[in-house]
Formats: sequence, structure tokens, C-alpha cells
Amino acid sequence: ESDTDDWRIRRGGWTTRPARPEDAPAVARLFHESARQAWSTFLEPARLAAAPLDIAAWTARIRAAGNAFLVTEDHQGIAAFSRILPEQGEVDLLYTHPRASGQGLARRLLERATWTLLCVGHVEAVLWTEARNTRARAVYEANGWRRDGGIDERDYLGTPIRNERFRLDLRRFAGGR
Repeated sequence: ESDTDDWRIRRGGWTTRPARPEDAPAVARLFHESARQAWSTFLEPARLAAAPLDIAAWTARIRAAGNAFLVTEDHQGIAAFSRILPEQGEVDLLYTHPRASGQGLARRLLERATWTLLCVGHVEAVLWTEARNTRARAVYEANGWRRDGGIDERDYLGTPIRNERFRLDLRRFAGGR
């Protein structure tokens, strides 16, 4: 039995829907392909290639998130995914496969995520992204997200990572200022 609804949004050649546990292998592969493209300037490609897919962890994330974990797909399969943490008002994950870069999928998933967070009562949303991930930062900034000075430093695959926090005023969706 699943905690997800069976809704779908179809636009262009893309369908967005809640993720299912059986999507975990495709989500894991997409994460690795996206990370290779986005992080290649600061993370050695060999380290990324050697990282395990960890399908069990992705399955657990999907199961735990229910309708808060979305995938967007076309006839070739899953091309983007996002996960929100509704209780925290956070867009926790947002990744697009390199084959779908520039198609507006990240923007669509951000719109859905921010609308969902507004509907559950948040007036602002947050997300974190690596400071050197210029493409992601450009997408967020083009969609109204602003850095607020929050920094989270950690290690990923033996490389120092510096995540910056971005905020978005959700009241703009409801006519507020």
C-alpha cells in the first residue's frame, strides 16, 4: 500500500507525479549523473564515479516523503526530481538529468514545491546549494530565491562542501509583499 496519490501533471512532453519506491534506481542514477555535471569543477569525477548508488537509501527517502517527493519524466524515463520537507518549509532536493537541462524542469518543480509549502502554512521557504554550483544558483536566483548568509560546511566523498542557504518569500504567490 502506498501513501501517495495517483495524480499527474502533464505539460509539454513531461509528466510530474509523486515518486514510487520502484523509482529509486532511476532516481539514484539521475542523482549521480546530475552531480557529475554540476559538481565536476570542485569534486573529482573519479570520486563521483566510485560513489555507490545506494538504492536502499533512495527507496527509504521516497517512502518517507510520500507526496513530498516528486519526479518528472518523459518517454526516456525520469529526468528530474525534488523532495520537500513540509514541516521545515524546505526544498531539500532538486536535481535535473543533464539530458533535460534547460527544459524548465527545475523551475516547474520549484513552483510545485513552493506552492505546496505555501498551502501548508509557510510564508517563506528555504533551500541549500553548494556555493560553486553556479547553474543551480542561477536557477534559484532567477526564480526569486535570495541568499540569506546561512552556511553549512561538510565533507562529501572526501571533499569539503560549502552549502549556502537561500530563502523565498512565499507570500508573493498569495498577493502579499
